[in-house]
Amino acid sequence: MTIFQRLIILYIFFWVVRIRGCVRRWNQPLLRGPEWFFNVHVQPGFYTGAGRKLLHRYWLRMFIPFAIDIPVAAAIFISGHLSWLFWLILGLSALIHINHVYSVALAERQARAFAVPEDEQPVATWPWGTSWCSREPSRCPRTSNRWLPWFFQ
Repeated sequence: MTIFQRLIILYIFFWVVRIRGCVRRWNQPLLRGPEWFFNVHVQPGFYTGAGRKLLHRYWLRMFIPFAIDIPVAAAIFISGHLSWLFWLILGLSALIHINHVYSVALAERQARAFAVPEDEQPVATWPWGTSWCSREPSRCPRTSNRWLPWFFQ
């Protein structure tokens, strides 16, 4: 078996894994029940109104990596540069994860306008947000490094 045959098998396996991931993420916004949209507690009837539009946009954003992959893979196969499949798989792996993080954060931000007011709590959806690294002392009694809480104070 040549290296190119192995790359093609790897690429086919990559497609199978991606399709399975899309199937898993399809109902992720509804995972906590019909009153939730990801981690946002929404008002009753959310999915019959504006929530339906947000859900459909989330689903469409899931297919962005496929829209990029198909023409690039076609160009690779037509040109005969099958060694580029490896780089395509690596690039798409990063793109899939970045796209998912962005898509979930965007959907949650848009759903906060329809949240139940008394249940809404500030949650950092971006790693560089304001509350992702608390300056409060750790509530965990055992830490691996005793100087770490002191460093962040």
